[in-house]
Amino acid sequence: LHSHSLSHSLISIIFITHNDADIVKEYIINVSNALSKHEFFEIIAVDNCSTDTTVETLLSIQRDTPQLRIISLSKKYDIPTALTAGFDGCVGDFIVTLNVYLDDPSTIEPIIDGLKTNDIVIGSNNHPEYLKQNKSVYLTKKLFDFVLRKNILPDPGIYLSGFTRNAITSMTRVRRKNR
Repeated sequence: LHSHSLSHSLISIIFITHNDADIVKEYIINVSNALSKHEFFEIIAVDNCSTDTTVETLLSIQRDTPQLRIISLSKKYDIPTALTAGFDGCVGDFIVTLNVYLDDPSTIEPIIDGLKTNDIVIGSNNHPEYLKQNKSVYLTKKLFDFVLRKNILPDPGIYLSGFTRNAITSMTRVRRKNR
Protein backbone atom coordinates (compact mmCIF):
# COMPACT_ATOMS: atom_id res chain seq x y z
CA LEU A 1 0.00 0.00 0.00
CA HIS A 2 1.11 3.52 -0.80
CA SER A 3 0.50 6.50 1.40
CA HIS A 4 -0.30 9.72 -0.44
CA SER A 5 -0.25 13.13 1.22
CA LEU A 6 -3.03 15.65 0.59
CA SER A 7 -1.19 18.72 1.83
CA HIS A 8 -0.52 21.03 -1.12
CA SER A 9 -1.98 18.46 -3.52
CA LEU A 10 -4.08 19.47 -6.49
CA ILE A 11 -7.48 17.77 -6.74
CA SER A 12 -8.99 17.39 -10.24
CA ILE A 13 -12.70 16.75 -10.64
CA ILE A 14 -13.79 15.57 -14.10
CA PHE A 15 -17.35 15.33 -15.38
CA ILE A 16 -18.92 15.16 -18.83
CA THR A 17 -21.62 17.49 -20.08
CA HIS A 18 -23.89 17.11 -23.07
CA ASN A 19 -26.76 19.56 -23.45
CA ASP A 20 -26.72 20.30 -19.72
CA ALA A 21 -27.01 24.10 -19.72
CA ASP A 22 -29.91 23.92 -17.26
CA ILE A 23 -28.05 21.98 -14.54
CA VAL A 24 -24.33 22.64 -14.96
CA LYS A 25 -24.11 25.90 -13.00
CA GLU A 26 -25.66 24.47 -9.84
CA TYR A 27 -23.52 21.34 -10.14
CA ILE A 28 -20.29 23.33 -10.41
CA ILE A 29 -21.28 25.45 -7.40
CA ASN A 30 -21.94 22.27 -5.41
CA VAL A 31 -18.62 20.74 -6.47
CA SER A 32 -16.78 23.96 -5.54
CA ASN A 33 -18.46 23.96 -2.14
CA ALA A 34 -17.55 20.30 -1.59
CA LEU A 35 -13.89 21.16 -2.31
CA SER A 36 -13.79 24.31 -0.16
CA LYS A 37 -11.45 22.77 2.43
CA HIS A 38 -8.84 22.09 -0.26
CA GLU A 39 -6.47 24.88 -1.17
CA PHE A 40 -5.78 23.66 -4.71
CA PHE A 41 -8.37 22.16 -7.04
CA GLU A 42 -9.57 22.24 -10.61
CA ILE A 43 -12.95 21.34 -12.04
CA ILE A 44 -12.84 19.98 -15.57
CA ALA A 45 -16.03 19.98 -17.59
CA VAL A 46 -15.63 17.89 -20.72
CA ASP A 47 -18.34 19.08 -23.07
CA ASN A 48 -19.27 16.21 -25.36
CA CYS A 49 -20.35 18.33 -28.35
CA SER A 50 -23.43 19.97 -26.86
CA THR A 51 -25.90 21.52 -29.28
CA ASP A 52 -27.56 23.77 -26.69
CA THR A 53 -25.97 26.64 -24.73
CA THR A 54 -23.92 24.42 -22.39
CA VAL A 55 -20.55 25.74 -23.60
CA GLU A 56 -21.70 29.36 -23.32
CA THR A 57 -23.02 28.64 -19.82
CA LEU A 58 -19.70 27.04 -18.84
CA LEU A 59 -17.79 30.04 -20.19
CA SER A 60 -19.94 32.44 -18.16
CA ILE A 61 -19.42 30.31 -15.01
CA GLN A 62 -15.68 30.29 -15.67
CA ARG A 63 -15.55 34.08 -15.23
CA ASP A 64 -16.54 33.66 -11.57
CA THR A 65 -14.93 30.26 -11.01
CA PRO A 66 -11.28 30.38 -12.09
CA GLN A 67 -10.80 26.73 -11.05
CA LEU A 68 -13.13 25.68 -13.91
CA ARG A 69 -11.45 24.34 -17.03
CA ILE A 70 -13.45 23.47 -20.12
CA ILE A 71 -12.56 20.84 -22.67
CA SER A 72 -14.90 21.12 -25.63
CA LEU A 73 -15.00 18.10 -27.94
CA SER A 74 -15.63 18.78 -31.64
CA LYS A 75 -17.86 15.72 -32.07
CA LYS A 76 -19.82 13.46 -29.73
CA TYR A 77 -17.80 10.55 -28.36
CA ASP A 78 -18.64 7.61 -26.13
CA ILE A 79 -18.27 8.22 -22.40
CA PRO A 80 -14.89 6.47 -21.95
CA THR A 81 -13.37 8.52 -24.78
CA ALA A 82 -14.76 11.77 -23.35
CA LEU A 83 -13.37 10.87 -19.91
CA THR A 84 -10.02 10.12 -21.52
CA ALA A 85 -9.96 13.71 -22.83
CA GLY A 86 -10.42 14.81 -19.22
CA PHE A 87 -7.65 12.49 -18.03
CA ASP A 88 -5.33 13.81 -20.74
CA GLY A 89 -6.09 17.40 -19.75
CA CYS A 90 -6.06 17.22 -15.96
CA VAL A 91 -3.05 18.16 -13.87
CA GLY A 92 -4.20 16.97 -10.44
CA ASP A 93 -2.39 14.72 -8.03
CA PHE A 94 -5.78 13.15 -7.19
CA ILE A 95 -8.50 12.82 -9.83
CA VAL A 96 -12.20 12.11 -9.24
CA THR A 97 -14.71 11.37 -12.00
CA LEU A 98 -18.38 12.15 -11.46
CA ASN A 99 -21.67 11.74 -13.29
CA VAL A 100 -23.32 15.17 -13.36
CA TYR A 101 -26.78 13.57 -13.11
CA LEU A 102 -26.23 10.91 -10.47
CA ASP A 103 -23.22 11.69 -8.27
CA ASP A 104 -23.64 14.05 -5.37
CA PRO A 105 -20.52 16.17 -4.80
CA SER A 106 -20.53 15.01 -1.16
CA THR A 107 -19.06 11.73 -2.48
CA ILE A 108 -15.80 13.50 -3.40
CA GLU A 109 -14.28 13.47 0.10
CA PRO A 110 -14.67 9.72 0.76
CA ILE A 111 -13.04 9.00 -2.60
CA ILE A 112 -10.16 11.38 -1.86
CA ASP A 113 -9.76 9.75 1.56
CA GLY A 114 -9.47 6.37 -0.18
CA LEU A 115 -6.78 7.75 -2.46
CA LYS A 116 -4.54 8.41 0.54
CA THR A 117 -3.70 4.69 0.60
CA ASN A 118 -4.81 3.43 -2.84
CA ASP A 119 -4.04 4.41 -6.43
CA ILE A 120 -7.58 3.68 -7.64
CA VAL A 121 -10.87 3.94 -5.74
CA ILE A 122 -14.19 2.85 -7.25
CA GLY A 123 -17.24 4.32 -5.55
CA SER A 124 -20.65 2.78 -5.16
CA ASN A 125 -23.90 4.58 -5.86
CA ASN A 126 -27.25 3.02 -4.92
CA HIS A 127 -29.24 5.32 -7.18
CA PRO A 128 -31.62 3.12 -9.21
CA GLU A 129 -30.42 4.67 -12.48
CA TYR A 130 -26.81 3.79 -11.62
CA LEU A 131 -27.69 0.21 -10.86
CA LYS A 132 -29.66 0.02 -14.10
CA GLN A 133 -26.81 1.56 -16.06
CA ASN A 134 -24.07 -0.54 -14.53
CA LYS A 135 -25.86 -3.89 -14.67
CA SER A 136 -28.34 -3.96 -17.51
CA VAL A 137 -26.37 -1.76 -19.93
CA TYR A 138 -23.22 -3.74 -19.29
CA LEU A 139 -24.95 -7.12 -19.63
CA THR A 140 -26.94 -6.05 -22.69
CA LYS A 141 -23.82 -4.64 -24.30
CA LYS A 142 -21.89 -7.86 -23.70
CA LEU A 143 -24.77 -9.94 -25.06
CA PHE A 144 -25.06 -7.84 -28.23
CA ASP A 145 -21.29 -7.79 -28.67
CA PHE A 146 -21.19 -11.59 -28.39
CA VAL A 147 -24.21 -12.36 -30.59
CA LEU A 148 -23.51 -9.79 -33.31
CA ARG A 149 -19.73 -10.06 -33.05
CA LYS A 150 -19.39 -6.28 -33.03
CA ASN A 151 -19.64 -3.40 -30.61
CA ILE A 152 -22.94 -1.56 -31.17
CA LEU A 153 -23.88 -0.16 -27.75
CA PRO A 154 -21.92 2.54 -25.94
CA ASP A 155 -20.05 1.70 -22.75
CA PRO A 156 -21.68 3.05 -19.59
CA GLY A 157 -18.41 4.75 -18.64
CA ILE A 158 -16.47 5.09 -15.43
CA TYR A 159 -18.00 7.39 -12.86
CA LEU A 160 -17.67 7.89 -9.15
CA SER A 161 -14.05 6.84 -9.27
CA GLY A 162 -10.78 8.24 -8.00
CA PHE A 163 -7.26 7.94 -9.34
CA THR A 164 -3.84 9.08 -8.22
CA ARG A 165 -1.51 10.80 -10.68
CA ASN A 166 0.44 7.51 -10.95
CA ALA A 167 -2.69 5.65 -12.08
CA ILE A 168 -3.64 8.36 -14.61
CA THR A 169 -0.10 8.48 -15.98
CA SER A 170 -0.15 4.71 -16.45
CA MET A 171 -3.49 4.87 -18.28
CA THR A 172 -2.65 7.82 -20.50
CA ARG A 173 0.67 6.33 -21.61
CA VAL A 174 -1.25 3.57 -23.38
CA ARG A 175 -2.30 4.97 -26.75
CA ARG A 176 -4.90 2.45 -27.78
CA LYS A 177 -8.57 3.17 -28.26
CA ASN A 178 -9.61 0.72 -25.53
CA ARG A 179 -7.20 1.96 -22.88
